[in-house]
This record gives sequence, structure tokens and C-alpha cells, in this order.
Amino acid sequence: MPTVVGLSLAILAYLLLRNQGAGRAALGLGGLGLAAGGALVAKALGVIQPAIPWIVGALAVVVVFGLARHILMMAWQSLRRGILNQHVLLEFGAFAGLVGGVIGLALRPAGYPTAPSSPSPS
Repeated sequence: MPTVVGLSLAILAYLLLRNQGAGRAALGLGGLGLAAGGALVAKALGVIQPAIPWIVGALAVVVVFGLARHILMMAWQSLRRGILNQHVLLEFGAFAGLVGGVIGLALRPAGYPTAPSSPSPS
């Protein structure tokens, strides 16, 4: 399953970056591949488990402000014009997720839903 997720993320990253040039898309894809491969090895060795929530949070920030920056810019332009469209709604959801993640990571309130969204095989 991690391989499928990694490949899906790599394909999505390439599709998002290809408009900025083949070199930049290849560089981004290579960097993502190295990071994903390193994470899989570290997880297999058991050294990354405590850092996983922070890594997932960092990836969320990279996606919102990096890979999907064009959506953020379109949402900002729409809000400046007083338009409520799909870009604005998407960014509201993205920022709600980021705020919820910060609350869960930093404050760790009792009963807060911080469990993984999918069960991991044992």
C-alpha cells in the first residue's frame, strides 16, 4: 500500500509541476522519490515512528503552499473580488485541515481525533 500511495503522489506531483518545465518537474519528482524512499526505509527500520505526525504535517504544508499554490492564488484572487467559488471552498477545507492538525500536534487535547485515517496492517 505505501508503494501505491507513493506512486500516486509522484504522478500527481509531476502533473502539477510539468507546466513549469520538464527540468523542474523531473527535479521535483526526483526529490519526492528520494524523500519517499528514505521514509520507507526509515519506517522499515523503525526509526521514524515518533516523527510521522510531524512529517505528515510538513507534507500537508508543502502541498498547500507548494504544489497547490496556484489554487491558493486563484482562491485569493476570487476572495479579493468577492467571489465564492470552488477554489475558495477548497482552500477553506485545506486551511481547516491545517488548523486541526496544528491543534492535534501542539495541544494534544484529550479525546481529540488524532488516530490514523486508515488502519495499518499488523
